[in-house]
Amino acid sequence: MIPKPLCGTGSLLLLLLLLASGCSCGRASVQTNTANLQMSPDMTRRLTRKSRKKESKFTCPDSLGLPLGDINLLVVTDIHGWIAGQHARHEPEMNLDFGALVSLYERLQECAPEEDFFLFFNGDFMDGTGLSAVPPEHLAPLLAEMPFSAVNVGNHELYFTEVVDYMMEKNGFVDHWKGNYLASNVDYIVPHQKKKNKKGDIKTVPLGNRYTFLHGANRNSTILTLGFLYNFLNNCNNTQVQFVEETLQEDWFHQVLTQSTFDAVIVMAHMDAVDSLVYTILSAIRALVGPDMPIHFLTGHTHRRHYEVLDPLAVSLEAGRYMDTIGFASLPMKQTQKSNAIDANLYQYRMLNTNLEELATTVLKSNADFSTHRGRALTKEMQHLQEKLGLLDVVTHCAPQDYHLEKAPDDETSLWWLYTQQVVPKTLLRMVQKEDGITPIFMQGTGALRYSLFAPVVVVDDIVAVSPFDNPVWQIGCSLTAQQLNQVFVVLQVDEPSGYWDLLNFGVAGDRPDPTSVDSTKRFDLYTTEFEIGRVMGGVQSALEATGETDVDGCFEGNRPVYPASGSRMPYLIHHKRHNGEPLDTADFWFEFIAHEWRCPANSPTDKAEKHGETKQWLMAVSSPSGKEPISFEIATMAAAFLVILYAFASVRKQNVMSRRSGDGTVQLVDTRRTSRGRGEATPLLELQADDKDSTSYSL
Repeated sequence: MIPKPLCGTGSLLLLLLLLASGCSCGRASVQTNTANLQMSPDMTRRLTRKSRKKESKFTCPDSLGLPLGDINLLVVTDIHGWIAGQHARHEPEMNLDFGALVSLYERLQECAPEEDFFLFFNGDFMDGTGLSAVPPEHLAPLLAEMPFSAVNVGNHELYFTEVVDYMMEKNGFVDHWKGNYLASNVDYIVPHQKKKNKKGDIKTVPLGNRYTFLHGANRNSTILTLGFLYNFLNNCNNTQVQFVEETLQEDWFHQVLTQSTFDAVIVMAHMDAVDSLVYTILSAIRALVGPDMPIHFLTGHTHRRHYEVLDPLAVSLEAGRYMDTIGFASLPMKQTQKSNAIDANLYQYRMLNTNLEELATTVLKSNADFSTHRGRALTKEMQHLQEKLGLLDVVTHCAPQDYHLEKAPDDETSLWWLYTQQVVPKTLLRMVQKEDGITPIFMQGTGALRYSLFAPVVVVDDIVAVSPFDNPVWQIGCSLTAQQLNQVFVVLQVDEPSGYWDLLNFGVAGDRPDPTSVDSTKRFDLYTTEFEIGRVMGGVQSALEATGETDVDGCFEGNRPVYPASGSRMPYLIHHKRHNGEPLDTADFWFEFIAHEWRCPANSPTDKAEKHGETKQWLMAVSSPSGKEPISFEIATMAAAFLVILYAFASVRKQNVMSRRSGDGTVQLVDTRRTSRGRGEATPLLELQADDKDSTSYSL
């Protein structure tokens, strides 16, 4: 007999409550009166006393620790779902979440009521944590709680049609901002209008407003605000991105700059702080408004901190990534600038670290808790959602060490070393290895992994943060010679520096041939991800041409040709053999590797906290109201750890999970999300099978 996973579909908290109350989950369903599962009054009082903060009441200082001006800007950019203070678990110096950002903004307004403050978000909220699922039905409502003055489009919002369609729903995310969601050079293709009409046109509307005017009530300022995206080429097929240079020639651009009255220009530009397009936009604006108009660029995309003086009256500020930075800047109104001639002191900035204590002491000059009611409510809402989605559920307590994204791939503390030397070989390459002796090779651009992995405890959200993309695996090259494969690497500059930290352009997993090898007897199959298909396919074609071949015969998977077989130029999608033929994506590698390779040693404590303090008291207390004797704490913690692991696996697809039992007695945890894409039956994530000795084995 084996325990039925999840005891139905309840939360992890309910599982532990059932466990401590003597729940025995077998083949029969269990009916439980959860109303009787409650803490003893004494235990409740103890936990309440422990959780209660010792706070002093916040009072405003005589002056703020910021260089204030006529117009005061706060900006965050490239948050990629990092809104709930996720850093704090591993990097406690970054402990600010969006609730605290709301509180800070409200305190600034409260403590300097005579000043005007504006809060901006410069794009890229998708692809980063478990909150940023596709479509953004969890993340977008949280963003809508923010008091942003204006929001810009980012490229990561444009990768999936489902995301854009969700944003453009009537009374949806874009509409929520009442004209202040900006897309100066991005259009939306109206559904059911994607076919060209007789004139060769399709019906499009701007994804957001081309521009907006913001008003400062205290200084009576009017700010023209634009929102550009760089010349992005990989957008989904229900959007169109117009090149910036073309947008600058549009009638609306000339009219708003020449026929409107305003005191400054803010250009939200989702591009690097010193991108050549920044200077192109600046030149176009200067040609229309003259040399004495204050212009401030809020930039992003390249995930760095940077401040640049572009001309005597124009600057550019880029405020980091992943909520590690709040950018602050102040600038003058046009009439102030005129009265002071050219005064660099009128343009000020600060890069603020997202540390609550530092912000309190340096900006608000206080040691008191500066949270506001609205901020606390948003923090609580985000925490509840993380728990509901299972993002904080533990996958393992026994990660051996930290693995850092920025380290060189030959460093054994590098995330890319772990990925190419351990994760991919023990998952994908083991799965696709054929008996014919052909060596599988996998390559992927180093922009695919997004965050470091920290030991010892790894939760679901940690893995999503490392590999947030739904990125299916494709076979691109089949039965390539060593010379051909090495030529692919040369064409794609695989081993050249990427420009980010110590990373190379690509990570490569598998038994690579010697770069000088001309051995034609050893053959290689080449795999990559959907995002890289275009680049890698082009590299394979160039390599074949360089070696005098255009086709490789005899390369088939069943009756389907595998690129580059004769007559075929199409790559081959790899399907997961254990997931009912579902496409295999790179996130699967991480969950499977960590689940199998980083399991804690048998009979070892999974977490020291579970053996001491209030966890033990809680487990003992919750079983008393049922009238039963408390179960052994050791048994409870061991069984709870087992259920935690099962529950974490079930949370891989963000809670779209149910359990079912097949005819042979196998219990499966099933991913129901994948059926929504028309890819077949619900997908087993985990199988459990008991043998005659009542032990349990599992496969993912």
